[in-house]
Amino acid sequence: MVCAFDDRDGFRRPIWVAGVDKDRVPDAVREIHPVIDEFGVQSINVFDVFEGVPGDEVVVTYVHGDWSQATLRIYDLAGNLIFEIWHDGGIGMMQWVEGSQLLVMAGGDEYLKFNDSRFRDSQKMFASVVFALRPQPGYRSRRFLAPLDADEDSVLAWYRVFLPHATDTSILEKFHIDHPVSLEGPARCVLVNVFYRDKNGDAVGGLQLVVDEHGEEVPGSRSLHDIYVQDQCVAGRHVFPDPDTVRLVPYEEVLATIPKPPTKPGRAEAAGAP
Repeated sequence: MVCAFDDRDGFRRPIWVAGVDKDRVPDAVREIHPVIDEFGVQSINVFDVFEGVPGDEVVVTYVHGDWSQATLRIYDLAGNLIFEIWHDGGIGMMQWVEGSQLLVMAGGDEYLKFNDSRFRDSQKMFASVVFALRPQPGYRSRRFLAPLDADEDSVLAWYRVFLPHATDTSILEKFHIDHPVSLEGPARCVLVNVFYRDKNGDAVGGLQLVVDEHGEEVPGSRSLHDIYVQDQCVAGRHVFPDPDTVRLVPYEEVLATIPKPPTKPGRAEAAGAP
């Protein structure tokens, strides 16, 4: 549950409380998990998302216990629910990019994790994705996001997959959506940091890149952290991936390499009506 307090009241009692109502849980979640009371708060951010809504908004992600199903909800300062989406794969760090009016976030993709062998490394099963939402006031969906539906008319602006997930000597450990980036005028891009871990040791090497409002890497924006540079310069080592192979790949390109990719709209078909 999310509880909001007024400091003028001495934080004695919440002015509003919000959680995940049972009737808003997608049918697809109910089919997998009979118990649906385990949604806990994963993150809370405060952004000014909607111009027509007074003040900032509270952006909350809830996750279903230790499972992958998550929902992102945006409330106004009075606790009214303005926007809601569901995603199967988890939702991580996010940033509001004012210039492009996009909410860009890190996450995972359950379909790829279980259907694409590239994401089933013995040390970590996780398909890392970055996607952007174009929130609309009043939009409330009980469907999982369908990556193949991303377009100009959808709340899902774009959806990208990080590759490689792993090599013989390293594995993608984590990645951050760090902060908006302004190349000219209002910020329209985000800075993304990606970290690979040595499978046989503790070394972690990172690289960073700038991603634009279309989900594409900005040419010339990539740079390597010191440990990654050392790894690439020491002859015979090369634990981390060749940095030129690390890239954000459109979802449909990744699906094209799976023997039986889903048909549009994919996983959303079984997730119930909005």
